[in-house]
Amino acid sequence: MAKAPKPEPTPDETTTTPPAQDTLVGQDTPPAGDAVLALPEPVLGPVVIEVPVLQVVGPAKGRWRIKQKFTPEVTVLVLADLTDAQVRDLKADPELVVIDTTMSTVALTT
Repeated sequence: MAKAPKPEPTPDETTTTPPAQDTLVGQDTPPAGDAVLALPEPVLGPVVIEVPVLQVVGPAKGRWRIKQKFTPEVTVLVLADLTDAQVRDLKADPELVVIDTTMSTVALTT
């Protein structure tokens, strides 16, 4: 008995060509196999970052704490440069006004 001929596929049943394999990072379709990803160019130049700081104001006569004299002028201390004990001592001193804040600074990237 002879086999019936295979029917031709309809347009809905046809296969499509797969997308190119050089997909960039950030696109939805990942590359297949050993394809190499194209990485975005690094950002070069100045970048603004926020740095946690303490602003400290002392009395008119001045006040020594953590081996530093604090006067009525604002002294800015980078929080990362202080130990936990130093921060605690500054905040516990009733003659000092200590404000937790951030300052913007520019970091250069290469």
